[in-house]
Amino acid sequence: KRLSMDTRAGRKLQRLLMVKGTESALLFLLLCCSGTDMAAASSNRGKSQSSPWTVVKDVGDWNILGPWAFLGPFSIGKTEIDGDPVEAHGGIRNLTRQKNKVFFSELVQGGKAGWTKLKTQNGVVALSFPLGERANVDFNKVIQSISKMSGLEFQGWLVSDFIVEHGGHFSLLCTGAHHVEVDNHRLLHGDVYSTGWARSTLALEQGKHTIFIRVRSKASATIACSVRRVSEREVSIHRPSSSVPDIVGGRLTSGLLSLPVANLGSSWKKIRVRVSRSEVPRQALSSWARGKKFLPVVTQEAPGEEGVWVAPGQTLMMQASFKLGGAPGSGDLDPSWADSAPGDGSCLDAWLRAEADELQDDGNMVTTAVSEDLKVGFRCRVPSQSFIFTFLDHDGSVAQAAAVRPWNAEECEAKGGCGVLLSLSGVGVQANDQADSHKYKKGGSDFVFGFQDAWILAPERDGAHNWEGTGYNCAVKSLAALQHLVSQLESMQGFSVDTRRVLFAGHSRGGHGAWMMGMHHPDRAVGVVSLSGWWKREEYADANILFDLDHQLSSLQPQLKMIFEACIADHDSSHLAGNLLGLPVMIRTGSEDMSVPPWHSRRMARILQEKGVKVTFNELPGKAHWWWDTEKESDGGAMNDAQLRKFYSKLSQPLPAFGKRMEAVVYNPSTHSGRGGIRILQQVVPYRRSLVDIQVEEEEEGRTWLLVGTVNVLRLTLCREFGRWTRNASAVRLVLDGQEIEQQVLSRMMEEEGKGKGAREEEEETGFCSMSTSLLRENNEWKVVETDGWIRSQRSVVNYGPMRQTFASPFLIVVGTQTQDQNISQRLLEIGIFLSTGHAMASRSFSPIVNDSMLSDAMAEKHNLILVGGVRYNSWAARAASAWSERDKERGGGGGGGNFPEVNNQTSWSVRVGRCSFSSPNNGAIFTFPRAVQNSRAPRLDAHITGGSIDAMEAAVRYSFASNVPLTRAPLSNMFPDYFVTSESFRWKGYGGVLAAGFWSNRWEFMAEAGFVDC
Repeated sequence: KRLSMDTRAGRKLQRLLMVKGTESALLFLLLCCSGTDMAAASSNRGKSQSSPWTVVKDVGDWNILGPWAFLGPFSIGKTEIDGDPVEAHGGIRNLTRQKNKVFFSELVQGGKAGWTKLKTQNGVVALSFPLGERANVDFNKVIQSISKMSGLEFQGWLVSDFIVEHGGHFSLLCTGAHHVEVDNHRLLHGDVYSTGWARSTLALEQGKHTIFIRVRSKASATIACSVRRVSEREVSIHRPSSSVPDIVGGRLTSGLLSLPVANLGSSWKKIRVRVSRSEVPRQALSSWARGKKFLPVVTQEAPGEEGVWVAPGQTLMMQASFKLGGAPGSGDLDPSWADSAPGDGSCLDAWLRAEADELQDDGNMVTTAVSEDLKVGFRCRVPSQSFIFTFLDHDGSVAQAAAVRPWNAEECEAKGGCGVLLSLSGVGVQANDQADSHKYKKGGSDFVFGFQDAWILAPERDGAHNWEGTGYNCAVKSLAALQHLVSQLESMQGFSVDTRRVLFAGHSRGGHGAWMMGMHHPDRAVGVVSLSGWWKREEYADANILFDLDHQLSSLQPQLKMIFEACIADHDSSHLAGNLLGLPVMIRTGSEDMSVPPWHSRRMARILQEKGVKVTFNELPGKAHWWWDTEKESDGGAMNDAQLRKFYSKLSQPLPAFGKRMEAVVYNPSTHSGRGGIRILQQVVPYRRSLVDIQVEEEEEGRTWLLVGTVNVLRLTLCREFGRWTRNASAVRLVLDGQEIEQQVLSRMMEEEGKGKGAREEEEETGFCSMSTSLLRENNEWKVVETDGWIRSQRSVVNYGPMRQTFASPFLIVVGTQTQDQNISQRLLEIGIFLSTGHAMASRSFSPIVNDSMLSDAMAEKHNLILVGGVRYNSWAARAASAWSERDKERGGGGGGGNFPEVNNQTSWSVRVGRCSFSSPNNGAIFTFPRAVQNSRAPRLDAHITGGSIDAMEAAVRYSFASNVPLTRAPLSNMFPDYFVTSESFRWKGYGGVLAAGFWSNRWEFMAEAGFVDC
């Protein structure tokens, strides 16, 4: 109606109608009526936008999206999951952007929030309040009025329309956003960590599209979203996620490297990382490398490696394995080539590229894409310097650590191995810097690094771990990695390492990590040093506070709230303080520390003193969070001054003798390796506090009585460290809850410890403890169980949850394909990509995806599985359900247990938890369950993602992120129990919309004492 046919625009519209049809004419009409000319609507990076939407061009750079409409702000808590108040009004997709529409909000002056129009400036849309009438927020007034800093937290929605000039394949990059929705694509990942490589890919038709971003932040937020057309065969490679391993003594410390590689195309690709070339830097050829005839080259460790399948739109932390070799015709590599290389800067460069193969119609694999080359540089270090090495972590990902060798090899040989100072870093501190912080100047000389008779080991795993979960497991694994490295590297021969004698230390975040390591592994601890550390992440200022001003609190039942809090009880150092009885502990802080206030250190000092722990507390006047000079210049400062060096010297001594009284406080048997050589294998009620209290009585003739009382302990065993009781005793007697255990039973358990395991990894996982013989409490009496058959059908230290334990071993994300509906298949794949990229961003995890039809039995045996789609759509989930239903035929060692939770037949679907059955299309469910494998006595721990509809599955996984970006965890890796079932109101009410949650019993049944159901 607005266009007259005698105008130029009208005549163009007529031609489009006749030649190209209605779709092209409607697109032109839409643009014309908005006053936007297609040719003028190209990307304007660095300028504010006056157009009502962005037009995505076929050529050129990224197209910045905007302008935006913002709905909010609304209050929200710090908890990783919280409800969305917009869902109470029908959800963001069902709301029109009416300026006068009012939504009540605690944050806005006058209480009435609504829509606000925003432009992009310099490519960014900024939420900096106040923002007009409907976003008129004075945060200073808010926090003063309620006396809570958590009042700064807000949430809302950003919405923008954009036009695609011609349909095709596109890449979307949204920096500062956790996840993004475009049209019906509801689980596209944002780049919340600003990596630059966390992009989503999607197919878009010609015409108008809408992007939705749920914003969650503190006081303000900046989001930058852009989109560009990409080739359907494009792949890209990005900077390594971990440090590049060093060359020490002319040899690579390790050949592993992890790099983000993105499949930006529209089909599955098998991708591998190759070395295209390597060379010594040119400036070196005119200095230290001048005249050297034989210089090394970097080559592929396994040149025939086929690569890894990468899903369309997935970014995978690809692993590459390298080695140093001699140049062609030079023979073996002479390690002296690097003797005169400088210790800093690159002494050898390599160029890497990603190559992608695709399956053709004729069944052949053809290379269809090659990325641009990426240059990485290797440092050359002399053996006496700190050096970086990489290693395969607990979950199959590549982690890194820095180490400093002891000065004296003879000392290591004399002791049967030098002990280890495990030094844990604060946020943002690199592993190499952490290791080198243990230095001081002796007189006017150069810095002295390290120790005469102790190794320094500084592990690091990128991402948000707080030395809990992924970070904790990485620290444990690094000890075994160091031991392996020392045995393999020529320049480390003679400097043997004793990883059962460790002093746990750390600064800031690492101070909390020192608590975690010492309290979970007290039997291998020489001592614990916590420097300016916090005692509990959730109590560290207002950064991570839980369940305070949360939207979900108005509907979250207290019993259910306790389930989610129990998931992280294992991380509360104040609860575990008694585990340090018998160990020397030092706490230090600065009186002026405003980063981690001394209150945290003072609190832990008080708690430890009350427990009877021998603790030294020192609050240094005038010192802040970090310092280099304690009493004089460069004397070692916050990490290595004279007081600390004296404490570290305990590594020169044997492990401290067991005390007259000790205890083990355990919330999760999977993470606690025992105390006094006694380890809990099973709890009566899982994830409740268990206690082993040890009192020692000695007789004149040298006999020692161990009087052990237990609380919430069902099964326990003896570990290698139990033998330490016999060092100064002629005989040891164990009295367990008033019942003396026969001496021959103790002898048999100690003889069997460490035998028959067949794999170093399993020894490490079980803590060198006897699993073939255990002590089981039945009817208030302890009996001997001389079989490990129970492990095959019951929970053990290998597969206790909660859900994050699924990611504590190498894992695969398995996407269901058992449907003819392409929309369902695509959305299931998007769930898999969302989970994979979430773990890649948050933990730099190797998180491959496979279709259920691609997964072989051999591959499945080596991995825990994240099964997406449930028994209806995922053949491996269906296999798990079928196998569990047959379990009663082989109950070796006392099997039994509950029913498989998910039920599906031709007419109905449901998930059963206890007395409740949930069968609505609006119910989503995620639960862990065991899967028996051929070559292991312990079942694998899988996670099943299912629901009454794809919408319900998406809702169950997509709302897991925090406004504290540095501590945004990977999906399903923090406050998630063994199982939970969501309702239709989950999007609105958060945890308040959960219908069932809890922890399975030891026989994988619902247990009322450890669970919650609402039906």
